[in-house]
Amino acid sequence: MKFEPTEEEFAKRIERHGPSDLNSPKLKVSGSDWNSEHLAAFRASLLDGLPLDRLFPSEYLPGDHQVLNAFLPKIREPSEDDLKEFLSKRGDYIENPFASFFLRLQNAITTGVAYIPGTIGHARNPSNTSDLSSSSNEDKDEEPSKQMLSLLEPSARSMAISFGFNSEVTAKTDGGLYLTYNDSYTGSSKHGIVPLISFEAKRRHAHHHRAAGEEEKYSDALLGQELAELLGNAMANVNELVEPTDQEAFLLTLHGTHLKLVVARFTTTYLTCVKSHSIPENEKLWIRRSIPFQLKDREGREGALRMTIGLLEYIRSGASEIGLMQAAFSFSGQ
Repeated sequence: MKFEPTEEEFAKRIERHGPSDLNSPKLKVSGSDWNSEHLAAFRASLLDGLPLDRLFPSEYLPGDHQVLNAFLPKIREPSEDDLKEFLSKRGDYIENPFASFFLRLQNAITTGVAYIPGTIGHARNPSNTSDLSSSSNEDKDEEPSKQMLSLLEPSARSMAISFGFNSEVTAKTDGGLYLTYNDSYTGSSKHGIVPLISFEAKRRHAHHHRAAGEEEKYSDALLGQELAELLGNAMANVNELVEPTDQEAFLLTLHGTHLKLVVARFTTTYLTCVKSHSIPENEKLWIRRSIPFQLKDREGREGALRMTIGLLEYIRSGASEIGLMQAAFSFSGQ
């Protein structure tokens, strides 16, 4: 959806000022290592802690919704204390569709080590203060936050980002949500390679160590990585169109047990400028983060469910500005 910040939002923006030389060799690094120079060069401004109706139209947030009504009692069932002892109480939740999710929440709450056995992070046994996107791990699959993302069957995906006159780098995500289709030859179901929503997961103290319950501090490195993944998403989707249009990009981030939705809208003018030598100061890119949803809490899980249903309804409606969906609706004549 089109977005303009209110005066109050504008006053709270976080941005970095500097030159926009898109041909600078300093910018030619993996999206996992984007920093304040990239934020300045790409004219990115952050608005954090926004309500959901500032990220996608409020009309898609569920009220009396069949799916919400079916799943809401189930996802709210355990308290935080129940989650801490979930393994011993698992039999009480045998018919709950979120049982596997609750088990992984228990692991996230009660264990101190933030890695998944078998991943790169496990192989190098990171310390509690190490970063999942360290320069030593550049261009390797990023490690999901503990074991919760395994429910989403994470698989690292690379997206190409072209900027300046001849620069191309990659941004890696922890997977995403993709369209599925039936293969006309085999009849089997396959999913595409262009994400409708990208996923990113990190340990609770990614980029800055923080105690449990403490607010996450701002980080140029974290916002830089989000910028790279959102831009890569938008570029992949606009390539699905015969004629380019404005593009929305969506990123679900999981830091420990905090879930956020991150959104940016890229105008065709902005995307054209990205392929030139610089981006004018008036072509500001607003990166919008939602309020955090604490998955340990019943209220947080309910909020996350409402957000997910609303976002999916927005995307499937055809009103969203996502190239792959625009191409699909155009092909079907809708």
